[in-house]
Amino acid sequence: MATFDSYNLNQARTSTGAVREHDPGLPWCSDCDTDEYLIYEDFVPARIPAGADEYIAASVNYSCSVCGRFNGHEVPSSWSPPNWFWYT
Repeated sequence: MATFDSYNLNQARTSTGAVREHDPGLPWCSDCDTDEYLIYEDFVPARIPAGADEYIAASVNYSCSVCGRFNGHEVPSSWSPPNWFWYT
């Protein structure tokens, strides 16, 4: 389980003690203070719908396999779940 570094709330320590930066816009279990146990249920990358000029933000839905908490929200367009790929 990760814990917040007392000097920087955007840093987290993993179970191995490594410090890892945490971006508040990325998937994170606030109950477990980590993203290590997340199961990504659904991910939709940023896209431009036909006939539109603006992007629709990327979004993700996920749950924590430890505490069961479920969440979903917009994410930065450069982010995708670990090991996620699209079939072509």
